[in-house]
Amino acid sequence: MSKAPTTTGGRMRTFGETVYNSVKEFAEAVKMAPPNLQKYMNDDREPGSGVLRKLYALGCNVNWLLTGQGDMFADNDPGRALLNHPRVRGMVTEPGHLYVSGRAEDGEYEFTLRIKIKGKKISVSEVK
Repeated sequence: MSKAPTTTGGRMRTFGETVYNSVKEFAEAVKMAPPNLQKYMNDDREPGSGVLRKLYALGCNVNWLLTGQGDMFADNDPGRALLNHPRVRGMVTEPGHLYVSGRAEDGEYEFTLRIKIKGKKISVSEVK
């Protein structure tokens, strides 16, 4: 397992690599040139409010991005939709957290579970 990123740029890179196929695709989503996005991901530049708003609109949890605390995905519609993204489903998105998505056998009910592991304690909650 890779070590959790410790900088804002590292977490931005992790979000981009988790959700997008390439830096170019990520840059298009945040409406900036790839070299400019690389400056943020390399910690050569700190994201301002405009960039943070764009990332939040894409489903990135800004608190996690800036501090490393909380879940990678925002508690907004885009963030919840990312939990069902094929690249995210069933993967560890941060240390101690696993997201699992599925569908009931009858196909009527889709769900996403957040499994948190801290020490010997395991908690499971449904993500709405």
